[in-house]
Amino acid sequence: MLIAGGVCLFVAKIWSIYLPINKSIWTSSYVVMSTGWGLVCLGVLTYIVDIKKSKYWTAPFVIFGANAIAFYMFSAIVARLLIMIPVADTTLHGWLFQKLFQPLFGNYLGSLMFAIAFCLGSFLVMKWLYQKKIFLRFKQIVNLK
Repeated sequence: MLIAGGVCLFVAKIWSIYLPINKSIWTSSYVVMSTGWGLVCLGVLTYIVDIKKSKYWTAPFVIFGANAIAFYMFSAIVARLLIMIPVADTTLHGWLFQKLFQPLFGNYLGSLMFAIAFCLGSFLVMKWLYQKKIFLRFKQIVNLK
């Protein structure tokens, strides 16, 4: 994976001379570059987790992954609610950012801290579901006749 990822990154770099890397229009050079980085990351994680058996730090990923559908739905609903609930002359999202995160951390770091707080809140809900052994699953009915 690491070699294939490195080859993809090299090809993307050369290809970007002729077709610039552009995410918004998904140029082929962008696709090859993102595939390369994906393979490199997956290769490194495979080495660390599966070969070196370093798993103590993977618990949050296990918790999120065990209930990925619930996490996706929860985060989408809460994010939508944050921008739908009016507070003063703005939304709950804007109010939290302007009154809490921006004064403490500034614009850019405040935005990052807001995102981290959102992820932490989501993690706490997903951890509670995990501990209660509540998992949201969708079963697909397939007729093989």
